[in-house]
Amino acid sequence: MLRLADLAFGDIGALLARFGLELAAVPDGAPIPGSYWGAPESGIVYRFDERV
Repeated sequence: MLRLADLAFGDIGALLARFGLELAAVPDGAPIPGSYWGAPESGIVYRFDERV
């Protein structure tokens, strides 16, 4: 399994930005917003943007 922490944060952020997504880091040990299973799973938070 490849973990996001093993990759360059900026590279992943740039990849996601191409799809209109934003990568946000949380401090080690902090709860991950939008995570169903908890650490180390990622969280997905949907934000409606009226400008779209």
